[in-house]
Amino acid sequence: MTAADNLGTILLQALGGSVPSEAGPERESRYGGPELLRLERLREDEHEARLTDLRRRFVEGPVLVLPNAPGSFVTDGVTPIPDVGTVYPRVRVTAEWGKLEADLALRSGDRRRLVVPAPASPTGPVLQGDGSTLALAPGCVLQPGQRSGDYEVVRR
Repeated sequence: MTAADNLGTILLQALGGSVPSEAGPERESRYGGPELLRLERLREDEHEARLTDLRRRFVEGPVLVLPNAPGSFVTDGVTPIPDVGTVYPRVRVTAEWGKLEADLALRSGDRRRLVVPAPASPTGPVLQGDGSTLALAPGCVLQPGQRSGDYEVVRR
């Protein structure tokens, strides 16, 4: 065998079968091809719409950036954003900077940062954002981030 060999084809031939001919309208119709294609296109459209919304919330819009820390990350329903990171549903993290509970949070691709939408008001010990609550640890405050409207947690 070589890297170019197709193990499935070799097995099929060894069992006395033959490689099916190219798919055509008859085969597509028999296996529901048009409906499968419609459903796959719908699924792809929904996925693209979700990515657009997540990019708006976690990449383009104002955000709060926190150092990554261990916690509880629900992995059922995660959504990777290519070249950015992974969005997790239902995140709970307790760290030296405080306690975060979020319906959605982005963990950066380098796994160094957690990102949630910026809070409505950046003052006080408990900050409310779009689906998130951050209780700051004593001695920690928000300071402006790299972009206008962004924040990050720092120790005073």
